[in-house]
Amino acid sequence: MSQAFNQVTYLTAPDNAFETQYKSVRDKEGRWLSDEAVKQLPQVNRNDQKSEEWKKRAWMLNKFETYVSLASTNNVLDIGCGNGWMTNHISNHSETITGVDVGTEELEQAARCFGNENVRFACTTDWSLLPKASYNLIYFAGSFHYFDPDESFWELLFSMLAPEGEIHILETQFYEKSEVDAAKQRSKEYFKKMGESIEYYKHLAWDVLPEKYEVLYRPDFKNKIFKSRSPFPWIRIRK
Repeated sequence: MSQAFNQVTYLTAPDNAFETQYKSVRDKEGRWLSDEAVKQLPQVNRNDQKSEEWKKRAWMLNKFETYVSLASTNNVLDIGCGNGWMTNHISNHSETITGVDVGTEELEQAARCFGNENVRFACTTDWSLLPKASYNLIYFAGSFHYFDPDESFWELLFSMLAPEGEIHILETQFYEKSEVDAAKQRSKEYFKKMGESIEYYKHLAWDVLPEKYEVLYRPDFKNKIFKSRSPFPWIRIRK
């Protein structure tokens, strides 16, 4: 049974273990932001230590917004929405959008900053509680690498799509199988320096994706010239 608290609908209890570790890492990386800062994203002060990263995120947002504005996106689902900054931007191109996540603090921040009758936020660790066959667009922005996508994962996602609906993945790195172990080791060393674990962070090979996926944007040599381009691929998946 769902409950509403601080403008967030709680379909399930939050995943406190994940949120505790996630927040600890984000605090140390300087990514846990005030309401005022979140409302301005992806714009940040040029002196901000993450300013170059946010330029890249703004570049990808612009491309994705353009795509969404030309598509039929009456009902959108943002999975792993965090503080809702991208949910807010994509809401300008959809009749309704729901941002879901498993934590409490960022979701309630998202609701404070961006919640209205067209933008909703929900906490759930169980996607089967979400509406079936209703979303024109489901997207993951910087969140897909927290999941283990197996056959049941994709079946559940596809069950939530409306006819002709699409799934998009942004801001997640994918590796060739031969690259995964080295990527895991780099991450292990990075998190170890912070005194953190990589328990929840996944290193995904391309073969976790369904057979019929499309890469709408792939980083290449131009990224060395145009520094504001995203370093991550943009992937589209249809039924």
